Amino acid sequence: MPITKIDWGNVSDKDVFLYTIENRHGLQLSVTNYGAAVARLLVPDRNGVLDDVVLGYSDLSGYINGNSFHGATAGRFANRISGGQFVLDGDVYYLPRDAAGNCLHAGPDGFHRQVFTEKSVGENALTLEYVSPDGECGFPGELTSDITFALDDNNAVIITYDLHAEKHVTIANLTNHSYFNLGGRHAKPESVLATELCIKAGHYTPVDDSQIPTGEKRSVRGTAFAFTASKPIGAAGQGYDHNFLPDGYGDGLRKIAWAFEKDTGRFMTVYTDLPGVQLYTGDGLNEKGKAQYTKHSGFCLETQFSPDTPNLPREDFPRCDIPAGQRRRYETRYVFSVK
Repeated sequence: MPITKIDWGNVSDKDVFLYTIENRHGLQLSVTNYGAAVARLLVPDRNGVLDDVVLGYSDLSGYINGNSFHGATAGRFANRISGGQFVLDGDVYYLPRDAAGNCLHAGPDGFHRQVFTEKSVGENALTLEYVSPDGECGFPGELTSDITFALDDNNAVIITYDLHAEKHVTIANLTNHSYFNLGGRHAKPESVLATELCIKAGHYTPVDDSQIPTGEKRSVRGTAFAFTASKPIGAAGQGYDHNFLPDGYGDGLRKIAWAFEKDTGRFMTVYTDLPGVQLYTGDGLNEKGKAQYTKHSGFCLETQFSPDTPNLPREDFPRCDIPAGQRRRYETRYVFSVK
């Protein structure tokens, strides 16, 4: 079915659009080129009733003024960099800092605040492009990012990142920051802590008081981070904003997690070829979006390189460096079914 495209407004004299992809089962994925953000995802429940399973805003102004990264592409480096600085090839680079003194999602002018260019529109896939200039948000080198959103007839939302470092080595860690609530219920969202979750990860990266990894890989066994067997997200009586290290990195696209909402029967399986995934349970949510969102209204499974990768031991953590003139390609899939 052809992709639909509607005018959604204007930012800094740049046109913003909302694109909608629909498959033969009725699933609908809506993406805006402002921040390359997933704005809506309609998925059927076990009775075939469609509902929106991602949090977000009803119009462009919400994405412009909001601070929760709903559905956005976070970059050039998603998650945190300690002290807002890193060393690459002997040079020190300084980034915007948050209140904790770290850099989060590249700062206030990261990819989530940029208007992407429409590169191609196909039957079931949309590619958006952003060229980040040398020095933007403090990062070295020009980086071209082509992000493709596709929806296939197996009910898979497929996000691919094609990254090209132009004339200078750089770092890149892009992710999609969608908050999921598999119950839908945007009129009155309920806590996602009862959602059952499995993360196929034997280790996670413990953090300090400012959410910066200590450099350790710690076993999840016997801890609140043990999601190797499916259990309610809130089974340990806590929320999460932590990076897990799913098993099998280096083997290409692999199943790393799944989530199940028993009231609706919606089941989501996550695949990626990236080394990490951040589980965030929306502990900081408190805003009006499509509904009034509060703590635990949604959860994120953000595939990624580990937070603070440029400052972590090189021998222990996969690198996110891209040498000058080289390309990198990563893929993540969110596949929906019912049970």
